[in-house]
Amino acid sequence: MNKNITQSLERKGIVKIVVNGQKLMVNVSKSLMNVQNFLMNGYRTMASSEMGTSIMTVYPTG
Repeated sequence: MNKNITQSLERKGIVKIVVNGQKLMVNVSKSLMNVQNFLMNGYRTMASSEMGTSIMTVYPTG
C-alpha cells in the first residue's frame, strides 16, 4: 500500500477521533448537568440536615 495513502487515512482517523471526542465531551457535560440537577433535587429534600444546606450553597441552581 502507498505510504501517502496510509498517512492520509491515519490523519482522517485522527480527525474522526477528535470530532467524536468533542461530541463525547458535550454529551458528558450534558449528563454531568443532569447528574448535578438530580443531586440538587436530592439535596433539596434533605436540606434540613446541615450537610445538605452547606452543599446547596456550594452548588447554586441556575
